[in-house]
Amino acid sequence: MEKCLYQPQGSNDQVFCSLGYLPTLPSVRAYCRPQQSQVPVAPTKHNVVCDGRPVLEVIENSDDYSLLNSTMNKPGKSSEKVPQITIVQEKTVKYVLLLETSVSMTDNDDWKFINKAAQKLIRYDLPDS
Repeated sequence: MEKCLYQPQGSNDQVFCSLGYLPTLPSVRAYCRPQQSQVPVAPTKHNVVCDGRPVLEVIENSDDYSLLNSTMNKPGKSSEKVPQITIVQEKTVKYVLLLETSVSMTDNDDWKFINKAAQKLIRYDLPDS
């Protein structure tokens, strides 16, 4: 099965805001506001979980951001807000399939059933990776 992957090409130095994908491009300075985007809502995990709301809106409406705003607006505090963003990626799961191939496996067609079970596991049960 062929996988469909997007690989950015070129310098991308004209990209100044992120829709949530590749916020680490050197020229990206912020998340895109809704009026900056001409792209319809993509079926990403973020859009499904957050009802299609832009990343910046989710951040600005969070309790943490509100608390930061109230703290920063106190007298004597700097008004500059420098967020710390941690990009988290789920670890890729690795599978090991161990099969016995001794002579006794040929008795009663044991190998035939184990072979079918292994093929089913690999083709249908394991996630594509």
